[in-house]
Amino acid sequence: MGVARDITDIKRAEIRLRESEERFRTLVEHAGEAILLLDVDAGRFADTNSVALKLFGMTREQLLSRHPSEVSPPFQADGTPSEEQAAERIGQALAGELTVFEWIHRHRDGTDIDCEVRLVRLPAGKRQLIRASITDIRERKQAELALHAAKEAAEEANRAKSDFLANMSHEIRTPMNAIIGMTDLILDTDLDATQREYLTIVLES
Repeated sequence: MGVARDITDIKRAEIRLRESEERFRTLVEHAGEAILLLDVDAGRFADTNSVALKLFGMTREQLLSRHPSEVSPPFQADGTPSEEQAAERIGQALAGELTVFEWIHRHRDGTDIDCEVRLVRLPAGKRQLIRASITDIRERKQAELALHAAKEAAEEANRAKSDFLANMSHEIRTPMNAIIGMTDLILDTDLDATQREYLTIVLES
């Protein structure tokens, strides 16, 4: 006795699933930022794209064997331990929040990398998965520092100019007061017409 079963629908579902996975993989792989999939229960990265490998200077195997705190310096810019702050951010993402924050990551060669990180929980049944999008913002930080330095330099130049004008005004006003006063006194004395004309011009000037 034989049993026949139509599996056309199953095959179609499998094809759709494969196509969906391929689309997802293409989107992730060709994204402009580093993308990592964190398996919270395992405490390790579960997947990554090539941008992340370049950002951290690691092979896929090296990166997928690490916890997020292992690709960061021991402390963040505000002095908080990276492991403690990472746990807090992950907790926010698991609670359903879209968590966006600045973070210092560390390249394999020890270079610190200023980044902007976005964490969001992925639907995965009982598994706790978080998608991390990481953008290198070192150029933006350098531009902000350069802008801040330029602003301070401009403010210092304005202060120097104001001080200079105040000093010059004082330095000019003191002798001019003497010239005006003495000229006015001389004009009260006996002068011929030419002398009076010349001194009047000095006073008016």
